[in-house]
Amino acid sequence: MPLLATAERVVKCPTGHCPGWITVDDDRPQTVPCRYCRVTVNTLRYLLEGIPDSGTAASHLTPAVHAAFNSLLLAAAGMTGGNVYLRPIDRTVVSLVPSTRGVIVEYNPVIARQAGPAAVVTLLFHYLLHIDLHPRQERPLGLLLRPGARDKEPFQPAVNYLLHLADHAWIMARIAAVDAHLLPAAQAWGLDLAGMLTGNETFFPPYMAERNRRWIMEQFDAPTATPAGVAGALVTRLAALSARFFAGQREDLRRTLVAIQLADLGLRDPDRGPAYQAALIAAGLPGVDAAAHTATRLLADVVAVRDQAPAFEAIAFRQALDAALKALGLHTAFEIQTLKNA
Repeated sequence: MPLLATAERVVKCPTGHCPGWITVDDDRPQTVPCRYCRVTVNTLRYLLEGIPDSGTAASHLTPAVHAAFNSLLLAAAGMTGGNVYLRPIDRTVVSLVPSTRGVIVEYNPVIARQAGPAAVVTLLFHYLLHIDLHPRQERPLGLLLRPGARDKEPFQPAVNYLLHLADHAWIMARIAAVDAHLLPAAQAWGLDLAGMLTGNETFFPPYMAERNRRWIMEQFDAPTATPAGVAGALVTRLAALSARFFAGQREDLRRTLVAIQLADLGLRDPDRGPAYQAALIAAGLPGVDAAAHTATRLLADVVAVRDQAPAFEAIAFRQALDAALKALGLHTAFEIQTLKNA
């Protein structure tokens, strides 16, 4: 029997109860499918082949990145029981689309071309790790309004975002552990701000998502686009929209929304937080300093839970949510429950 090439790995089929094994080859666009359930997955090599100049030394991705990325795709394949496809498409920044044969991982070719492979792979890691932390068979948690706290009902959308924020404490640490160059590559272009403007982690009404996506593409597609210029424009737009949509909210809700934004940036792009805070003040949004104080406590409390349990655990995730509610002063209005009909 011939020895495996350096780029090949034999892994257990990720589909539950399947007895098969899959040969993963990072130099081949697609793995050999499982002989039993036919699960297969596109490798990172496929994505790199579609990005101009991705073969240069400056855009080189380490074997650890290939291995971690393909392992996440295999895990996603196992959860869906089907194939995982990578698809470049300009109607999204990054998204995961269910299909009859598994799941499609979509990424934006304009961002990939301008920001480079490391930046777009970091975005893909972000979305895939959300799935990896919460397998489909896991019963999800919800933050539900307590009886007698109807006056806090307007806080429900903001509180729901804490599910994303708590994930980010572990997601950022895991990406940094794969390769220290990944996060800086995305942060240089302000891509975490792009994620807060569109997609499923935005703070704004759904109709704004498409407008923001088109605007983001214009920034990246401009001939004079630079990392500092694009990131600065993203900060300004996020602050302007936050001032527009938060200004009419009651004071305590507005403070909570801004605090969550600032704490989330503290996890995802710490160096961008002060600039965003200044942009909010410049946009005329009141109460930013008070929100920043709350955000500091929120960030510290969630990170403390993560540091006590570096390997993600369901109990630690629940503790992080509880700490976040307490930091925001909402623990008497909302409770953490396991959703029954999810």
